[in-house]
Amino acid sequence: MADGGNVIHFNKKSYEDLIRFIDEVNSDLEKLFLKAQATMSVCRRTVKVDFGVIEFSPDGIFQRYTEKPELEHFVSMGINVFSRDCQKLISRGKTLSMPAFFQRLKDAGHKIVCYTHSDEWLDIGRPDDYAMAQETFEAKKHRFLPKQAILPTVIETL
Repeated sequence: MADGGNVIHFNKKSYEDLIRFIDEVNSDLEKLFLKAQATMSVCRRTVKVDFGVIEFSPDGIFQRYTEKPELEHFVSMGINVFSRDCQKLISRGKTLSMPAFFQRLKDAGHKIVCYTHSDEWLDIGRPDDYAMAQETFEAKKHRFLPKQAILPTVIETL
């Protein structure tokens, strides 16, 4: 399993759901004599474009003007699960980005499935998401921290 380390709200239950998803997908795929070698966790994100977007044909003829559109995409959460056979496509000592690795897997004929995570998710590598993560943590500490342990009182005696 590869985890990009920049995730919030992907808790133990989320990982259990991911593993259950992989088991179910592979069970279904085995019926077709296929098996997923990689699973990519994805979630839906809306990206707001701060400009009017213009579309036009290759010869410059105006097609459409959309003022500050909001575009929805599925994005990688940086949490991926790979079978052992995937290691064969990694060269020791060479840098390989995750997008390039997934493309290499696809080009080699490996089956890749996407697991859609529907809970909140923030990429704390982005400044806006990091700020939101801090606010969320302050407001909902109880969701992230174990119940406060009772600390023994130390009594100093002279």
